[in-house]
Amino acid sequence: CEPADVVLNGGAGENAYTQIGHGLTSDVTGNADNVRQAGNKTGNISISNFANIDLNAGGARDSYTQIGHGGADSDGTKTGDITLTGATTAGSRGNITLAGGGGQDAYSRIGQGGQQSNDPKSGNIEITNVVDVDMDGGSGADSYAQIGHGGSFNGGNHNGDVMVHMGTGIEMAAGASRQAYSQIGHGANQGRSETLTGDVTVITDTGDITMTAGRPVKDDNTV
Repeated sequence: CEPADVVLNGGAGENAYTQIGHGLTSDVTGNADNVRQAGNKTGNISISNFANIDLNAGGARDSYTQIGHGGADSDGTKTGDITLTGATTAGSRGNITLAGGGGQDAYSRIGQGGQQSNDPKSGNIEITNVVDVDMDGGSGADSYAQIGHGGSFNGGNHNGDVMVHMGTGIEMAAGASRQAYSQIGHGANQGRSETLTGDVTVITDTGDITMTAGRPVKDDNTV
């Protein structure tokens, strides 16, 4: 079959997230009955023969997009490899885009974890057969873009290799709000992780790797 696009868009309402992987968010503003989502989440995630992958977070709180286990305020061990392999034919390959949104905690990520997601996270992440990768932090607080395990205010050990191989380059830009970072690798701003382990390999065949910090807000917007 012909390669097609994989598109995940966050919504306009609170907790209007989209996710490929186990888990969910149970955080609702002002709800005294909120219970953090527990339980282990395991299994490999594989997407192959795609043209483009677009992760676009939304404009409301926790309207995140994610390929990986976990989610905002998700506890329990999260483990499994994540393999994204683009179209076999070079002429059919496209891009991978991760864009943070306008809402608080409206992040976009490829990896285990999520905003304030505790406990260990592990598994290798491999991205191949793509033209380029574009990662942009958003305009909301903690609206980061990340390839790797973790997220802001995360706890637990993070383990696994991260490999991104693209044809023409990668652009990473932080957003215009606090902690709207752009990152390849484990961990995050104000992470509470004990150990972060694994090789991080970024390969571009012909293009550049461009990294741009955002407008500083309490020195949190870094690439």
